[in-house]
Amino acid sequence: MTPKIIRFAIHCSGLKPEIVEQMYKEWNTEEKVFIYPSKVEMVITKHFGVTKYRTYKRSRELPYMYHRQLIQYFMNRLTKLSDRQIGKRTGGYNRTNVINNCKVIRNYIDTDKFKRAEIDEIELKLTT
Repeated sequence: MTPKIIRFAIHCSGLKPEIVEQMYKEWNTEEKVFIYPSKVEMVITKHFGVTKYRTYKRSRELPYMYHRQLIQYFMNRLTKLSDRQIGKRTGGYNRTNVINNCKVIRNYIDTDKFKRAEIDEIELKLTT
């Protein structure tokens, strides 16, 4: 069974299906690594030296909010959970909170080199 993107590319381009499938295989070489959500929670709480309870408690205190945002960001990127499931698991938030928190972390990555280094370090711990 061919993915929808391959069928769409064949339809739009008029190329032979074999050529489009070969191009897709060459472009789609990156394999995704999926991990358990509990590993994300464990690594981040251990990295910052906080408890999971304190991280998930509804609070606007910046350090704990940052930890929760990181957990939601990495769960979004590295697990198979939906945004709704991530929000429910990390303190009863809805999916829009998860989407916004992921956007905040991506903004940190783009603008703050110190936080980017910290996020890269955490990601390395998670993927190894």
